[in-house]
Amino acid sequence: MQYVYYITVHSFVGQFYGFCGSRTTKFPSNLVKDPCHNGSHLASTYSALATLKIVGYDVLNLDSKVLLLSMKKLQQPDGSFMPTHIGAETDLRFVYCAAAICSMLKDWSGMDKEKAKEYILNCQSYDGGFGMVPGSESHGRQLSQVFVLQLRYWLWILIV
Repeated sequence: MQYVYYITVHSFVGQFYGFCGSRTTKFPSNLVKDPCHNGSHLASTYSALATLKIVGYDVLNLDSKVLLLSMKKLQQPDGSFMPTHIGAETDLRFVYCAAAICSMLKDWSGMDKEKAKEYILNCQSYDGGFGMVPGSESHGRQLSQVFVLQLRYWLWILIV
């Protein structure tokens, strides 16, 4: 559990407060042009929270308000999420991560639920499956059945 705490990234003005992928990001590199070597990532935050829950830690003891407030800033106008505050691709994986984080923390203030719902629905293909981005075809190898079932459950939560 100490390792998970170690990869916590503390909030800087305008940045996402969450967890980074590994402790190597704690050290700046002259080879990397990214000015934020110590940035947290939405997928890493999802994984860290899931790990803490698996080992029995009550994630509600974390500073969830700061995490959720900064995560909400990652949501794009179309409802998708960027994984970091410095930008990157946006697709259904990160909507899943954001929804999972909100669900684990029992607080949905970290996203605009209506926008997220619309984005998820826009990713649904003609065959009922989900693609990674709106208009893309669905693939079993892209989205596992468990992922799709969880998305459908969260859609139900987001609609209610």
